[in-house]
Amino acid sequence: MAAPTIANFFGANAVTLTAASTAVVASAAAPVLVIRYADFAAQDWNALAAGNELDPEKWITAILRKIYDFSISNTDEIPNVVVTAPLLGLETRNAALKRRFSYGVDIYQADSGASNPDPDLI
Repeated sequence: MAAPTIANFFGANAVTLTAASTAVVASAAAPVLVIRYADFAAQDWNALAAGNELDPEKWITAILRKIYDFSISNTDEIPNVVVTAPLLGLETRNAALKRRFSYGVDIYQADSGASNPDPDLI
């Protein structure tokens, strides 16, 4: 199976901007979320290496860690999206022993009877 792409994770219109001259057009009807990988660097993580900017798994990992850090440090309010501490393990994947980090993600919304969360109700 091929490695996942940005579009696989975030939708057909998702792109990774890597040029300073790239324009982002947004409107109320079509908002855009822009996150600079450098904003994760405050966590003492390595900068996103050239070529990795197209790897959605790198972005998801950084986002999960950022939400986890916020979850454990936020004492002012009760957030509706919480990432819990990872459970660590070792597992063989593709014939190599790898460390596993199993995060829990809890999402809270008003009880609507829905089986999936609705971002508008969070």
